[in-house]
Amino acid sequence: MGNSFEGWGNEENQVGVDEELSIFTESEICSIQNKDLMEEKADDILIEMENSYQRLEKVLKVFNRMM
Repeated sequence: MGNSFEGWGNEENQVGVDEELSIFTESEICSIQNKDLMEEKADDILIEMENSYQRLEKVLKVFNRMM
């Protein structure tokens, strides 16, 4: 009978390890999603800055023509 309970403790420990791995994987997924979101926001800001720069160039060209 003593032998039948030997593996039980090992299985319990294995479940704990699996749970830790799944939590780690979930945090990695969140990190990747946050990184993607930040990259999208950075791209949006860059596009907005480029548009602003182009408008400024147009205004400066008009201003230079007036002088």
